[in-house]
Order: sequence, then C-alpha cells, then structure tokens
Amino acid sequence: MRGALAVMVAASILVLTALVPLSSDSDASEAQSFDTLRIRFDNTSSSSLYVIWDFGDGTVLDGRWERYAGDTSLLTSDQKAMLAEYQSILSAHGGDIDHPVHEYAEAGTYATSVTAINPIGWVDAGGHEYTAENSIDYSSFDGGLFSTSTAKSARGSWDVSQNTITVSGSASGWTDWLPFIIIATGAIVAAVGMRYHPAIMAAGIAVAVMGALCLLGVVDLRGMLK
Repeated sequence: MRGALAVMVAASILVLTALVPLSSDSDASEAQSFDTLRIRFDNTSSSSLYVIWDFGDGTVLDGRWERYAGDTSLLTSDQKAMLAEYQSILSAHGGDIDHPVHEYAEAGTYATSVTAINPIGWVDAGGHEYTAENSIDYSSFDGGLFSTSTAKSARGSWDVSQNTITVSGSASGWTDWLPFIIIATGAIVAAVGMRYHPAIMAAGIAVAVMGALCLLGVVDLRGMLK
C-alpha cells in the first residue's frame, strides 16, 4: 500500500504534447486531434527512473534498456542485439527518452501510453523492500526487464498514462523542404538579377518572400501539393 501511494507521488503527471501546443481545456476522455503525423511526446514525471513509450502503431520505446547502455559486459549476445535495437529506435525518435518525437506512417487514431517506473516497492534478492523511507538502490534496479517474477511489487512501482490521439496529414517528404527550396531559388535569381537586370532581382526577391511565407505557415503551398 505504501509503495503504491509513493508511486502516485513519484511518477506524478505524464502528458502528451504535439509540436503545436495542446489546448489546456482539452477533454481527456476524447481523442486528441493533431493536423500532423509528427508528434512530440513529453514525460513530465520528476521521479521516474525508466520510461516506456507505446505509440500505438506497433512501435515501443522501452527505456529500461538505459540501465545497460553503459556496461554491456554481462549481457548475452541476444540482449546486446536488443539493446542496439533500442538505441536505434531511440535515435530515430530524437535521442531523448523523456521527449521522443514519433512520426506515424499514416493518418488514423492511435491508443498510446507512457509508463513510468521507479524502485519504490521493489524487493531485492535478499527480500529487502525499497520504500520512500529507506535507501533506494537505483544502480541494481532493472525495472523488471530481466525479472522472472510476475508480481509488479517485485519489479518496482509502475504508473501508466493512456491517451488516444487522432493524427492527419502526410508523412515527411520533399514537400517539407519546399519552403527552403523556394527561398534558395529566389535568392539565386535575385543575385543573378543584381548583375543583369532589376526586374530579375525583383522577381527573385518575390520568390524568396513566398518561400518565407510558406515557412511561416502564412501560405500553405505544401497543402496544395498533397
């Protein structure tokens, strides 16, 4: 009971945010909608030792592997391969386990979750339970990654936050570079115009401005090309 109460304080609040801010009065009981396939997730827990993300599309980012990232001498070859796979997935998500950026392959509704884990409630090999009142051995706690016990109390305290999100749009592609391409093209044309004719320079400046407006979201040329 004491371990369960402690994790409610330790794990605190786990939230989702997109690359654009969420409304503070959004209804958690309804699916949160984003006009983008590229979503940033934030773990705001201040006391979680490990974090596990499930993005709802089959991609799971299991941060318990961080425990073994420094010393791989005790890992089997299979475990080393799994660690390498985790590190590859983490890198593809921005490299920050607390603030991963996940891009969905297609629009849809996804049931996502984030799990925060800490050693409170964990029982070591000697039967000693770690609580908020005694020493917490962060060095040997593995979050249940290799534990054979089915009891969560033997693997630490877990707090899970679940969210349903609906995403739309298209996956990142060449259109994401369109504003930069337009700006660069306009700059080149303007530079040529400075040498040959003011009208050419003006046209180049106009093209560059159009690219800047597209970059700022004032003009949605990418949407026209979808």
